[in-house]
Amino acid sequence: MSKTKIVKNLDYYRSIFNEANDAIYVHDLKTGDIIDVNQKALEMFGYTRNEAFKLNMENGLAGKLPYTSKEAYAFIEKAAKGEPQIFEWLGRHKTGRLFWIEVNLKKTVIAEQAFLLAIVRDISKRKEMENHLKYVSRHDSMTGVYNRAYFTEELDRLVNTSSSVGIIMCDLDCLKFINDTMGHHFGDQMLKKIADIIKATLRKHDLVARIGGDEFAVLIPDGNEGMVKRLTRRLYNAVKRYNKTNPTPYLSMSCGYAVGNKKSSEALLQEADDNMYREKLLRSRRMRNSILNLLTGVMKERGLITEERVERLNDVMVKTAKDLALPFNIDYFKLLAQYHNIGKVSISVQLLNKKESLTPAEISKIRRHCEIGYRIAQYADDLHPISDWILKHHEWWNGHGYPLGLKGKDIPIECRIFAIADAYIAMTNERPYRKALPDGEAITELRRKAGSQFDPELVETFIKINRNERKRA
Repeated sequence: MSKTKIVKNLDYYRSIFNEANDAIYVHDLKTGDIIDVNQKALEMFGYTRNEAFKLNMENGLAGKLPYTSKEAYAFIEKAAKGEPQIFEWLGRHKTGRLFWIEVNLKKTVIAEQAFLLAIVRDISKRKEMENHLKYVSRHDSMTGVYNRAYFTEELDRLVNTSSSVGIIMCDLDCLKFINDTMGHHFGDQMLKKIADIIKATLRKHDLVARIGGDEFAVLIPDGNEGMVKRLTRRLYNAVKRYNKTNPTPYLSMSCGYAVGNKKSSEALLQEADDNMYREKLLRSRRMRNSILNLLTGVMKERGLITEERVERLNDVMVKTAKDLALPFNIDYFKLLAQYHNIGKVSISVQLLNKKESLTPAEISKIRRHCEIGYRIAQYADDLHPISDWILKHHEWWNGHGYPLGLKGKDIPIECRIFAIADAYIAMTNERPYRKALPDGEAITELRRKAGSQFDPELVETFIKINRNERKRA
C-alpha cells in the first residue's frame, strides 16, 4: 500500500475518532498515561489537548468515586489482562463539577502494540431519571414521606437485624369527614401539614411513612419502651403547639406505639395499630368538638355568621314560636340560627363571593350545602338534634325548594319559621350589592311570596308580631 493511501486511511479513521458521540481515551497499557483523546473527550471534561496528555486514569476521570481506588484499579487491571470492563464512575470536569459517566474499558492492539481503550459516556440524565424513579418508588407523592412498600421493606430488615424496633402509628382524625364536607383539597392540606410536623419532630434517622389514606407510621431503629413513649408524647405536643398558632386547619391526631425485639413485623405493626385505635376511641368526643370548632372558625372567617344576625334570627323565631304556643328549645333555635349555613364551608370563597350570575353547575354546587350541613350536624354531637332542620331549611311551601322538594306541612314548622325570619332579616339588612329595604317593603315581599316560598299562615303571624313590636318601640 502506498504512503499516500496509508495517510488517507489514517485521516479517515481520525475523522471517525473525532466525530464519535462518546469520549474516547487511548491509554498506555503499562503506565496508564493518556496518549490520545478525541474531540468529544475534550468537550466533556473541559481540558485542552495538551492538558489531557498530562492526566492519568485516576485524576483524568475521577472525582469522588462510587468505588474505592482499589476497586477502580481492579477494573483497570482486569481490562489490561483482556477482560472488558463496564462500570459507572463520577467524572470530574476541569471546573471541578462532578457528573456521572459510564466507562467501557477494553484492551486493544493497534499496529502490533497493546493499548487500553476507554470509551466514556455522560450518563447524568439517565442517573437523574433513575434517581427520580427510585425516589418515586419509595415515597408518597403527596406528602413526600416514604410509602408503605418501603416502610414494610425496612421494617422486615430491622426486625431481623436490630436488637429492638419501635413503631409509632399516627392517624389523622376525621379525614373522611373533612374530605366529604370541606373538600379533598382541604384534607390534602391537612395530610401535608401533619406529615411536616411528624418529620420535623422526630429524629433524622427515624423513618416516617404514609401507609394508608389517613395513617402514618414511624419506624424507630433500636427503640426501647421509654424512648418510643417520649417520642409519641413529643408528637402530641408538636400538634398542640401548631394548633395554638394555626387555628385553620385544626389538626387532630391519634397515636399508638409498640416495641419489640422478637416479634414478627406483622405482630409489631398490629400491636401499634390496635393501640392507636384504642386511643382514637378515647379521644372521640373531644375530637368531634375540635372539628366543630374548626368549622365554626371557618364560618366566621368567611362571614357566614355574625353575632348580630344570630341574635336577631333567634329572637324572631322564639317570638313566633311563643305566639303559636309551640313547644320549643331555645338553645336549638339559636343553634339553627348559628349553624344553618355550616355546609357552605365546603364551597370556595370565590364562588360564595361571586358577583356575576351563577351557572347552573355553580347553583347546584351551592345548593349542596344543605346536605353537607346535615352530614356535619350528624357527626357533631352538639348539632345532632337540629341536623334535620339544617337539611330542610331551604324547602319551599309549594314544593319548589331544595334539596328534597318537600311541600306544605311536610316541612318541619321550625324550618318554615326560620325561612320567614331569615328572609325578613336579609331584606332589612344592608348588603354590598344593595341597600336595606324599609320594613314596609320587606313585609310586602313576604306577602307576595306567601303560598309559594313561605307558609301563608306563618307569614301573617310574623307580620302581626312584627307590627306589635314596632308599636311598642
